[in-house]
Amino acid sequence: MEAIYVYIIIAVISFTVVFITKKRFGLLGLTLAAGSMMSVAWTGYAERLVSYVGIIGSPMVSTTIALAIVLAPSIVLLLHGHTNKTLIGRIVSATLFSVLATVLLIEPMSRVFIPQSVGVDIYNLVLNNRSLIISICLTVAVIDLFFTKPASTHEKKSKH
Repeated sequence: MEAIYVYIIIAVISFTVVFITKKRFGLLGLTLAAGSMMSVAWTGYAERLVSYVGIIGSPMVSTTIALAIVLAPSIVLLLHGHTNKTLIGRIVSATLFSVLATVLLIEPMSRVFIPQSVGVDIYNLVLNNRSLIISICLTVAVIDLFFTKPASTHEKKSKH
C-alpha cells in the first residue's frame, strides 16, 4: 500500500473522531505534543517490556508502540474536556488536530511506511516544514486554551 494513503487514512480518522466528539483543539493539541515527547522517551522501554511478553521486536512493533504512546493522552482527553458549540469551531478543531496528529506521526510511521511515487513530494514537503507546522498548531492550541472557560466557573455561578 502506498504510504500516502496510510497518512490520509490517519488524517481522516483523526478528523472524524474529533469532529464527532466536538472537542476543542487546545488541550488535544497539547496532549498530542506531550504524547510525541513521551514516545521519544518511552518507546525503547516499552519495546523491551513487550519483548518480555514474547512479542518479537520488528519495525512494525516499534511503530505501533510509538503510535500508541503518541495518541494515548489525546484518546484519554477525548472522553473529557471542553466542547465546541459551533459547527465552524468543530471543523477548525478537527482540522487542526488532524494536521498535527498526522505531522507528529509521520516520523515514527516512516520506519514502516516509506513513501513512493505519488507521495514522495507531499511527504518531503511536510517533512521540510514539519517544525513550522507543529509550531503553528501548538501556538493555536495555547491560544485556544485562553478562550476556553473553566467549567467550575459556570458551576459556581449556577449554585448561588
